[in-house]
Amino acid sequence: MRSASFPLSWRPWRAALGLAGIAALAWASPSPEIPPSGDPVTVRAADSGKSFNLSVGQQLRVELEAQFGTGFRWSVQTETPAVVTLVSATEIPAKSGLGSPELQTFVFAAQQAGSGKLTLVYSRPWEKDRPPGKVFSISLHVQPP
Repeated sequence: MRSASFPLSWRPWRAALGLAGIAALAWASPSPEIPPSGDPVTVRAADSGKSFNLSVGQQLRVELEAQFGTGFRWSVQTETPAVVTLVSATEIPAKSGLGSPELQTFVFAAQQAGSGKLTLVYSRPWEKDRPPGKVFSISLHVQPP
């Protein structure tokens, strides 16, 4: 079996090209606008009315039970856009039979330092003139990383 032979002068160039390739890959790799910092904070209905501290880049996960068959859904009523933004919202079906509560999950990312209030309401989307069935509200304090 023959191996390719290169002149001795090729070896330094090969090393330089390899390093340049690694640098180019590092530069071209996508990086998030705000890197995650700290473990996500998970809050539930019992946490309504409380205050939570986050660091910039940290995620806040809000898990609330719902009864989708009744037409009720949780929705974000107010958030402080400069402090946190909604990243995702998911609905998880009930694990057991009819009438079992489902779970709605909202994930927010802390964007910049500051304070604000996050409010979610449990209502039927078509009943705009009725007050919500439930209100979930927390205060947020986001600190620099």
